[in-house]
Amino acid sequence: MSTPKENHPAEVGRTCDAKQPAEDERAAETAQQPQAERADDNQAAAERAEDNQAAKARDWFQPVFGPAPAPGAASAASGPTEPVPPLAPNPASAVNTPAAPAPSAPKPASPAKPVPTFTPNPAPNPASPARPKPTFTPNPAPTPTSPAQPASPATPAPGAPKPASPATPVPTFTPNPALGVPAKPTPGVPAQPTASVPAKPTPGVPASAAKKAPSSRSDSAAAARPNVPVEDADTVVMPVFGGKRAQPGPPNAGNGSTATGPTPMLRAVSPAPVKRSQEPAYKPIKPDTRSRRTTRAGRTKPPGSSVPPKRVRSLSRRLRSGFALHRLLIAVLTVITVIVVTATLVSVRLDASPPPAGAPPMKIPAAGKAQVIALGPGTWPTTPPAAAPSACKQVSLKSATGASVVSFLDDNSKQQDLVAKEAAGLGVLDFSWTSLATAANLVQSDQFDPSLATELTAANHAAPCALRFVTVSDNATALSHSADVRMMTKILTDSTVRQQNVLAVAQWMASQPLATGLTIDYENGLPQNLSDLAIAEQTAGWSGLSLDDAVNRLSNDYTQLIGEIAEAMHRQHRLVRLMAPVRNSDDVDVATTDIGPYLLNYGALSQYVDQIVLKAYDFNFATGNPGPIAPFTDVAKVLAYVHSYGVSWGKLAVAAPLYAYDWTVNTKGGIALNAKGQPISATTLTATQVAADKKQWKKAKTENGETEYTYISAGQSHIVWDASSALKTEMAWLKRNYPQIGIDAWKIGNADPAGSALAVTVLGS
Repeated sequence: MSTPKENHPAEVGRTCDAKQPAEDERAAETAQQPQAERADDNQAAAERAEDNQAAKARDWFQPVFGPAPAPGAASAASGPTEPVPPLAPNPASAVNTPAAPAPSAPKPASPAKPVPTFTPNPAPNPASPARPKPTFTPNPAPTPTSPAQPASPATPAPGAPKPASPATPVPTFTPNPALGVPAKPTPGVPAQPTASVPAKPTPGVPASAAKKAPSSRSDSAAAARPNVPVEDADTVVMPVFGGKRAQPGPPNAGNGSTATGPTPMLRAVSPAPVKRSQEPAYKPIKPDTRSRRTTRAGRTKPPGSSVPPKRVRSLSRRLRSGFALHRLLIAVLTVITVIVVTATLVSVRLDASPPPAGAPPMKIPAAGKAQVIALGPGTWPTTPPAAAPSACKQVSLKSATGASVVSFLDDNSKQQDLVAKEAAGLGVLDFSWTSLATAANLVQSDQFDPSLATELTAANHAAPCALRFVTVSDNATALSHSADVRMMTKILTDSTVRQQNVLAVAQWMASQPLATGLTIDYENGLPQNLSDLAIAEQTAGWSGLSLDDAVNRLSNDYTQLIGEIAEAMHRQHRLVRLMAPVRNSDDVDVATTDIGPYLLNYGALSQYVDQIVLKAYDFNFATGNPGPIAPFTDVAKVLAYVHSYGVSWGKLAVAAPLYAYDWTVNTKGGIALNAKGQPISATTLTATQVAADKKQWKKAKTENGETEYTYISAGQSHIVWDASSALKTEMAWLKRNYPQIGIDAWKIGNADPAGSALAVTVLGS
């Protein structure tokens, strides 16, 4: 009997005595193996028995240092062999299950010793025995109360070859790579016996002690070798985590193969990183998902693990958590949503908006006692217009459509008179035929035109139930612009001159029995710029006034004049309209080149007249750069601004342009300048002229219904914007957004048959 080996500091997972009586019991199991496999194993065992002590020592170090190197390489790599200390058993570990005797073999005589389980030391340096040794936990087995005494094994016959040492049972343990932290058994996972080698009860050993099942790549001869090499950690923990997955390829030599020669050593387990002592040996991992995504540390959850699944939070809890996490973002989005919804509700159709309350935006005095209209003493004409036929229904200016017939388009006697057709097709026809020569003298604007009485008669015969207006303007051709400014300033600021003008208008209207109403167009004599304003201040005898003060005084006087004329017309039972220049702001300081519109207090004027016709055109005018004449965005701003003065939609009408501008432009598309550096004013074209010339033009684009054309004449580039092409589009847009306002086409006449036909077709009743 050989001397037991001494323990070595680097010894891992091996028994201390190679010739224990239990080996005889394992030899019985070898008898069940095939004859060829036993012969190979016996030959390998005989060769191992002839090895020297160093070869045996290397065999002991198989679990740590891997397969045995060549004899020369082993001595060169490992150096001198150190004395092997005796290997002490680990009392804390459970007893390994020895192999059960074969049924056909005689019952052994010697009892089976419990095989101690030793603590592996994964430290890479075998010369450091002081390092803490991790422990492992085998399948727990109860301590035997009365160990059995099996019989001694049979003695082999003399001269027979030494039988191969039976395979040493490899304990089942859970690897714990952490130093100093004992491994914990996995709850709920009992020890599982090997399917291919069923566990058999052994006297003296509890039945719960499991024996390591061979790997799926091992053959049946692996159980007959005294030192079965452990494949890897997966094989070791197989009873806990399930059988090892089958791997392709032929089995490695020394790992259950039948190859002859020295048995290769086990592959050493690489040292695991040291974990903190408070870290558990096994961290629960997330349950696997359908997408088979890898869980923590790139691993999938081991089959059979009893780690409880991660609790899924309820939807309400997740919503509360998300709200708390994104509280600021939710608050910002809520504020933005409220602002957008509010803006949408406020910016609905403008005709649905209630009239604004309070004073008008501009600092113009509202109508007070000083502005109450009181006609001067004297005889005021009260002659009403001719009565309409009894079959006619009462008409209103609210949402009425019509056109303005201008005298300068009727100066060709050879042209066909279109008034009858125009009156028959339109609900309102306004004749711009008369102007002021002086404050008290009204004359026909164009001496070549038919008389106003002739035109009113033709219109009355064609449409006796329609509304017929006549316009009085301050643009007499005999007056210069400065003379017109002085005349209008006298009318506004001198009460005597104002009364003369009102009386002259009343007397003139009394002489037009077929006219149902008057349209006032006092615009040309209003100050347009600072130079005109200086003339007006000099005429009125003012001095030292600021711009705002001068504009406010003229504004109050203008309102007084319109109020007195409206009162005189209402005494004759006639309607009154006002042609009003437009603006969309209150800041007159930035409009010093267009002061006239700032003299109009729309709110006060609407109290006296029956309708305000807004001249919502020429946003791109003849002496400016080319562009659309009446873009919808600008028209909408004007309407909203005038409505903010408290003017009801039913008292408003829009003058839609029915003409075109032909600009001479430079290479950049801006208005061209003459030799003196002044802008070359655009040419006004009628719809008839555009229809005749556009065949030679190139159509560029269309915006809000207006069409842009380009052409070159005499080497000079031209841009034409035709507003007449937008009449139908503008009418549809106005009726859709402002259904109560009226529409007046500006302008038609005998010289423009295409424009007249277009107005009747689009605006006709």
